Amino acid sequence: EIWADVPAWLRPRMSYYNIPVSHTPHSPDNVLNFIRAVSVPRDFVVFKLNVGNSTVETAIIDQLLADPRLHTLVDELYWEHRTALSPMTIYGWRNDSWGNHTMASSYALFSRLRRAGIRAHSWV
Repeated sequence: EIWADVPAWLRPRMSYYNIPVSHTPHSPDNVLNFIRAVSVPRDFVVFKLNVGNSTVETAIIDQLLADPRLHTLVDELYWEHRTALSPMTIYGWRNDSWGNHTMASSYALFSRLRRAGIRAHSWV
């Protein structure tokens, strides 16, 4: 169970939605619409993006970058940006599924996020 190790005092301060995410901008299941609906700039918002679909994830990141209001709402972003020719291919990542994303384009994308005021972190 997701809440088993979460202290009781912290539970009311957390949100967890176990639903399929949509990258359609006006979908009620677009995670960015959730963030806009429940957050204000004084909140500390941590957003972890890992749905395992590069097309969906990249579309969400593009929407995040395009909306200055979201820049004031999202404080920290954790995103496993999968790229072609990644060193992770030896651990099972497939080179054929990530389109034209490279390590260089990933660094550029994370730099744009940081310039927008979002502390963006990748992991591999």
